[in-house]
Amino acid sequence: MALALNEHLGTESEISEPVPDLGLRIDGEPNARASVLAADMVANQFFNAELDIASLVARFQRRWRELPAEELAAGRGFDLDGIYRSLVGVPLGDVINFATVLWGVAMQGSPVLDPFAVQQRLSWRREQLDAVLELLERDWHDLLRAIDDDEFAGAWSFNAFERFPILLLDSGEIVVINPEFVMNRVYGWLPMWDIASAMESLEEGVDAASEYSDLKLSTVVGYLRSNTERYVLEVLESIAPRHGTFKRLRDEDELIAAYPRKKGDQVCDAVIEEADAWVAFEVSLPDSLDRVVDAGEMPLHRLGASIL
Repeated sequence: MALALNEHLGTESEISEPVPDLGLRIDGEPNARASVLAADMVANQFFNAELDIASLVARFQRRWRELPAEELAAGRGFDLDGIYRSLVGVPLGDVINFATVLWGVAMQGSPVLDPFAVQQRLSWRREQLDAVLELLERDWHDLLRAIDDDEFAGAWSFNAFERFPILLLDSGEIVVINPEFVMNRVYGWLPMWDIASAMESLEEGVDAASEYSDLKLSTVVGYLRSNTERYVLEVLESIAPRHGTFKRLRDEDELIAAYPRKKGDQVCDAVIEEADAWVAFEVSLPDSLDRVVDAGEMPLHRLGASIL
């Protein structure tokens, strides 16, 4: 006999470990197994997804550079590249150039490199090379320590390997652990981790003060999140018209204006109207993602710019 969905998923009493409430309901009631299933599906999707380099670079260029440039020209926003250089002490462009060269060489089947050969290829000074390697590489001992410090290590997490995707050998050569990790490191959310680490050092008095010393991390992260939401809406607008007679895309502000909500009700970021249904989109950045991450044991930076 076929089981109904609620019978197949079971009840919360059958779950041995605590499960965060993801807001999933079966027949109107919270269901822990549904939460576990949903979290595992999301984690599995990201774990097995192939990296699209063109999309990764395009997202970075729009969120980190083009949108801030447009806002700065209008007298608002932040210069993310400037914040990175001032706080981290290294131009983000240097980090990107170095990582992109390593990715290209590794993709050709040569993951073991002489860093000084890369330095010559880039026509860099030695101090430029050292500054970038300090951010991206670790030896065996430091990498193992980073793995031990990762609360999600052994679950779904590649945190340590994505933060430090280059392994320093005793010979002085470097190994690209995974070309995708290198690209995610510089074109994903992890440059924000560099900024966060630099801010922490400033608070502890380790580094000298910067012109951005008074800037709060939550402000910078919130700004990048806002840019991500804008970018997603631009992508959706390229799929469905947002204006005119055949308008099909509606954003959160339009939905709130059209459909009054009760206090505490959440509204998705956008919908696309189809013939007999609406397709809802939520940019997975703040609280909703935290709940999925906790349940699926996925590192936040791997999910940060995605749509559920």
